Amino acid sequence: TNSWDNRVAPPRSQHPVQLVDLLENYAVFDSLCSHLDVAGIDTLRKVTKRWSGHLSAHLTERWNINKKLRRFVTHPKEFRTELGYWDALISGSFALQFFDGVVWEESDLDIFVEYGADATGLGEYLVRDESYKSVKIQGHELLTDTLGNQTTTYIRSSRDGIPEKQTKIQIVATRGIPIQAILRGFYTTAVVNIITWNKAYSVFPDCTFLERKTYMLQPLDDWFGAQLVKYSSRGWMTLETQWEEDKKPSHSLQDSTQRRVGDSHTWTIALNTDGVETSLTPDYVIEYACF
Repeated sequence: TNSWDNRVAPPRSQHPVQLVDLLENYAVFDSLCSHLDVAGIDTLRKVTKRWSGHLSAHLTERWNINKKLRRFVTHPKEFRTELGYWDALISGSFALQFFDGVVWEESDLDIFVEYGADATGLGEYLVRDESYKSVKIQGHELLTDTLGNQTTTYIRSSRDGIPEKQTKIQIVATRGIPIQAILRGFYTTAVVNIITWNKAYSVFPDCTFLERKTYMLQPLDDWFGAQLVKYSSRGWMTLETQWEEDKKPSHSLQDSTQRRVGDSHTWTIALNTDGVETSLTPDYVIEYACF
């Protein structure tokens, strides 16, 4: 019996395979990271630099803006060129999902662009080149209704004609530059994330993604309350009063210090711009917007 056992039993390895060895394989590493949220990715990054190359490759794909935009547009690079040309900003739920690495199938794409020629030009592009149809509505769920912004909804039917699979883009024509409409008008900190033609900015990243907290920026009303219920179901805890731990100088919520969009508290992602025409408006117009 001993000779039979020796014949079929696999030889014992002198070096048993450990998890760290498996993670040297990028496919395994990438699969593991795909199940981590942003907080988990941040922890992994801080713990070791051993897989920094793997992590960089994973994050490049995780934050592939062209891939994310294909839910809404057929030609994402051309669409981003239009964003830059018209000085338009993506914000709201899409930008939040982009940073968080998730997809909410029922969500829309919200674009903020200055009222007038810029909003008209971008809307005409969606109709002409992306086969959208416009339906004008009043108000927008993320903004207070006192700023005079005008929202136009653009609908595109799915290729198989199923109504439930329609995609929706909302163009919010702002009175004044879009970045100020976002910074002054949004209800809660979790949605203050901005995507330009070439960069993505999360203004309150620590409380939003590492701590899953969102602070109210406007007085509570019935409409705002409904939005908070929605974000609560998605995992965010809403707070009115700033916690002591969030008052530290290293935290993004600064009551006594003026901040700007491009400061050290903001998470900034440089997006791949291959095939995207450079905007004539420099980045500092966004990055030096103060609040």
